[in-house]
Amino acid sequence: MADQIIAKYLRISREEAHSVSFGIENQRLMLDQYLADNNIGEYEIQEFVDNGFSGTNFERPAVQKLLELVREGKVACIIVKDFSRFGRNAIESGYFIERVFPLYRVQFIAVDDGYDSDSGGDGSCGMEVAFKFLINEYYCRDLSEKIRNAWLQRALSGERVSKGCVFGYKLDENRNMVIDPPAADTVRRIFDVYACERSLAAVKRQLYKEGRETPAQRRQPGANKRPGVFLRLVQLRHSENLARRAVSRRICRREDENIRGRQQESRCGS
Repeated sequence: MADQIIAKYLRISREEAHSVSFGIENQRLMLDQYLADNNIGEYEIQEFVDNGFSGTNFERPAVQKLLELVREGKVACIIVKDFSRFGRNAIESGYFIERVFPLYRVQFIAVDDGYDSDSGGDGSCGMEVAFKFLINEYYCRDLSEKIRNAWLQRALSGERVSKGCVFGYKLDENRNMVIDPPAADTVRRIFDVYACERSLAAVKRQLYKEGRETPAQRRQPGANKRPGVFLRLVQLRHSENLARRAVSRRICRREDENIRGRQQESRCGS
C-alpha cells in the first residue's frame, strides 16, 4: 500500500541511559545503516522514540502510537535494534510479534538478533528467539532487584536517596541531610506565628512582610526577585504553600512541641 510506512522504533530506559550501546543515537545509526543496505520497499520512513521508558510493559507513548497505526493497516515494517528494544516482557512481546503483526501483514526486523519475519518459515519466532525473550525479561527483573538493593543500602547507611530535601534542610557533600540555618529560621518563624494566630493567612502575611525567601529562591538564589506586583503575588502564594507544608510535615513536628511550651509563657509578637 502506498500510504504505508516503515517504522523505526527506538527505546532506552532510565537505567540504561549510561550505556553507549543502548543509546538512542547508536540505535538510530544502526537502523539507518540497515535500511540503506537492504531494500525493504519504497515506503516513507518514520521514527518512534520512547526515551526513559521501561520495556517491561507496553504503556509507552511512542509504542502505543505505533501499535495504533498497525491496527489501522498503515505499517508495512517495524525495525528495531533487538528484541529488548521492543519489549522485555516475553509474553506480550511474543504475542505482538507472532500473532498481531502477521495478522496485519507487518514485517518485523530485529537487526542485532538477526531476525526478519519475512525470511521464510511459518512466521513463528522459534525456540532460539523464545529463549531471547526470556533472557531479556530476566535481565530486567535482575536489574530492578539490583537497583532496589543499591537504594536500600544507601538508605540504611544514612545517605539521602532522593534528589532534594524538605525546606529547612540541605544536603552536605556526603548527601547527608543537615539543617540549613536561614531556611530553618523561616520554618521556626512559621511555627511561632501559627502557634499564636492559628491561621495560614496570618503566616503568609508575616512571611511576606519580613521578606522571607521562598523555597524556589532558596534552591536557586536570585530566582523570582524581580520587583512589582507579580513578585508580590508569587511570594504571597508561595508563603502560604510553604506554611501549609511546614505545619503538616512530620519532620517539622518536633519544632511544634517547643513552640507550644513557649506559647504558654508569653504571647507571640508580630
